[in-house]
Amino acid sequence: MSKIFKWVIGVLFPIIDVCIFILGIDMILECASGYYSSNYRAAIIAGMLICVFAGICFVVYIKELLRKIFS
Repeated sequence: MSKIFKWVIGVLFPIIDVCIFILGIDMILECASGYYSSNYRAAIIAGMLICVFAGICFVVYIKELLRKIFS
């Protein structure tokens, strides 16, 4: 069980986090192209929040990874 948990945290989390970040960027770009014409402000805000959340998670992950490597 421990190996599976380490694999999920070590391998899948960064991949999922990058995919979430790309989803946020895609939302913002679709708003800029006029895809969400009815409520584009909310979609831009949601895209930015997704990007910020994914960025914070990735920074925390890298910080913890570096802490484990250098300790």
